[in-house]
Amino acid sequence: AFSHRHHAGDDGIDCRYCHASVETAAFAGIPPLATCMTCHSQLFPQSPALAPVREAYAGTGRLGFFIRSCRSTLTPSSLGRLRSRITVS
Repeated sequence: AFSHRHHAGDDGIDCRYCHASVETAAFAGIPPLATCMTCHSQLFPQSPALAPVREAYAGTGRLGFFIRSCRSTLTPSSLGRLRSRITVS
C-alpha cells in the first residue's frame, strides 16, 4: 500500500510535487499515475510492491485497487503526524 509517511516523511518529497493543487483546491486529489512513474520508472522499477502502479499505468491493472490502497493510508491522524514532520519552504 502507498505510504505518505515513507514518501513525504522519510524521503522528504514536498506534498506539492504529487498534489499540485493542494494550495488552491479544497481537496488535494489523487495524483495521476504519471506522477508516480516519474520516479518509479527509475527507482525500484521491478519491485513487486510497485506492480499495481506499473500495471495501472500501463492500463493492464486494477486501477480501483491502487486508488483504494492510496486512500486507505491517509487518515486525519496520519495527516496531522505528517504535517508536523514536514517543513514546506
